[in-house]
Amino acid sequence: MVEKGSDSSSEKGGVPGTPSTQSLGSRNFIRNSKKMQSWYSMLSPTYKQRNEDFRKLFSKLPEAERLIVDYSCALQREILLQGRLYLSENWICFYSN
Repeated sequence: MVEKGSDSSSEKGGVPGTPSTQSLGSRNFIRNSKKMQSWYSMLSPTYKQRNEDFRKLFSKLPEAERLIVDYSCALQREILLQGRLYLSENWICFYSN
């Protein structure tokens, strides 16, 4: 017997003893968001890695100089030079292979 106001799966049209579709959906969402985070972290380098690259490429800058953001971009000359634009507190730096 099911009491009024109880949260039983049989009230929702489900089979007793099985989880409701709502809880399965939330589990799938959590699982999918974790997968997306792992793929994103593999494709997008972290700030720490970008900062290390910035330090190696522009070693003459002071140690106190902090990288704010970097962008993929291109410099238009006789040919297009694809590279990265690094924006720090006092400098705008461009690097291309």
